[in-house]
Amino acid sequence: MAHWIDYRDTNFTIKMNGNLFNKGNEYREDEYCVDTMYNTDKNKSIDMVLLCEFGNALHIKRVVLQAGVLTTCICFAITIMIYLFFKPPQTLLIVGFCIVDLTFWSMYALRIFNVNFGSTCTIFGYGYFFLSISRLTWLNVLSCEIWLTIGKFSVGIGLSKKSLHHKRKICYVIYAVLVPTIATSAFILAHQKMHSLPESLQPYIDVYSCAIDLKGGDNNFGYIYLYVPVAILTLLNLVIFVKTLIHFLKVKNAMRRISD
Repeated sequence: MAHWIDYRDTNFTIKMNGNLFNKGNEYREDEYCVDTMYNTDKNKSIDMVLLCEFGNALHIKRVVLQAGVLTTCICFAITIMIYLFFKPPQTLLIVGFCIVDLTFWSMYALRIFNVNFGSTCTIFGYGYFFLSISRLTWLNVLSCEIWLTIGKFSVGIGLSKKSLHHKRKICYVIYAVLVPTIATSAFILAHQKMHSLPESLQPYIDVYSCAIDLKGGDNNFGYIYLYVPVAILTLLNLVIFVKTLIHFLKVKNAMRRISD
């Protein structure tokens, strides 16, 4: 719901950060706009401010979202502490995944709680982009480890097996860090040099959410810098999951035939 107030009304003020105050209520930059309305009765144009007021349903939805995100952050934090203090070092991969996801959801919480990032908005957007990719690469790592543990029988014993696992973990970490670094570097380069790119491929960081603009505009597809790597990593995770499931079903059927 929205209503107009006269631009000449002295009951509202606009602060340096862009927020508007009117009758005890505060509106962010994305909740109001200044426009000109033509008054047919007075036969003249009047400068007006359009204020957007959200109903109870939208307010409840926002509160539920904030509570859900905070709960997610708390659960990840508890999980990390449990694995660090009560589990063996073999859980390093799970801890890495949880730390990345905790950081991602913490940054998302800052966004939905309307934290004003000011001049650091662009840097925040780069970091949020990196974590959006990184959480998927760590999910790939966990899926691959499950596949190699369940879907394949490890070979080697003793020190050779430990050495193999150690090398595999190093490869996991390199993959989990390198892929999002490359994707983020490509995004940063495109964003910094976007005026050298065709208009349809220019990526933007939304000034309100401080994240890559996923809506785009007319003939603008800058969101592909995020969607393409996300699609590839999601597909890779699906392939690994299917291969693991197929092997599990084969083993289950073989055990059933043996028992029969």
